[in-house]
Order: sequence, then C-alpha cells, then structure tokens
Amino acid sequence: TIHFLERRVDTEVVPKVRRQAVLALAIQPTVDPIAIESILRFLKRDHNGWDTFTTIQFFDYHRAEITGMANLDALRKRVEQSDNPHAQDILRLMASPAPDTKTHGGD
Repeated sequence: TIHFLERRVDTEVVPKVRRQAVLALAIQPTVDPIAIESILRFLKRDHNGWDTFTTIQFFDYHRAEITGMANLDALRKRVEQSDNPHAQDILRLMASPAPDTKTHGGD
C-alpha cells in the first residue's frame, strides 16, 4: 500500500488523487524514507500551492520521526531548495519539536 501511494505522488496526473495520496501517507503510523523522497520530489516539481498543501500535513504528522533523522539537515535543505510556496511552513515544522500527543488529545 505504501509503495502504491508513493507511486501516486510521483506519477499521478490528477491533482485530487495526488493530494489524497499525500494525505494517506501522512496518516501512516510511521514514515517511510521512500515516502519522504516522493514528497520532496513533489514539492520540487509542483509549485501550485493548492496541489501541494497536503505536504504540510505530511511533515506535521511525521514531525517527530523526521526531526529525529540523521539526515535532517539535508532534508531541510531540499525543502528550502524546492521553492515551493509551502516550504517555509514545512521548514518551521521541521525546526520545532513535535507536540506531545498525550497533552493534545492524541491517541
């Protein structure tokens, strides 16, 4: 399922389907490095803010895992270099710790 969604992000021509694939990746219990790559390529390729707004949720929902990755600086640089309209919002998420879900109504 994860690889199917990653392919949708990379190859789908219908924006609505791409947005849904990004959201489906966002709500996965863990983040897959290949999914991150798909999202980063999407940010670089598509500068339409409406088409890419779901990427913010992806980075927000997986913030704890992503900010703990050894290659975080490289990921930040790629987001910054994407020139996507949501890049600054994503970079702010990647610069702050994830909220404690126990105090914010999470599972």
